Amino acid sequence: MENPLLKLVKEMAAKEKKLKEYRGRHHLKGELLEKTLTDKKNIKLKIQEKDGTSTLIVLKSHKERYALAALLSAGAYVSATGIPKFRYLLCTRLKRIKTPEPGTQTDLGSFP
Repeated sequence: MENPLLKLVKEMAAKEKKLKEYRGRHHLKGELLEKTLTDKKNIKLKIQEKDGTSTLIVLKSHKERYALAALLSAGAYVSATGIPKFRYLLCTRLKRIKTPEPGTQTDLGSFP
């Protein structure tokens, strides 16, 4: 017989772990500086943001992202999300954008 309280705590811990995993991802928006192939034929993207550069790896096993990364050229603007690894970010989302517009937030309390 399983303890219902223990079951509830395990479910809450799983939800918190998933939330922290998502928060740990890096969100990038900027200009593509260079695109190279790695030794294992994955695509390595270097993205210039307003505060620095980041290196992103797109695995060839992720077909849609890999196809989009292959079409990109230097100077294109991209939005990407990556999971941090030792020296690079492992790409989990890649999207071509027109221009890098900064995100804006509105204070809902200021409306009448």
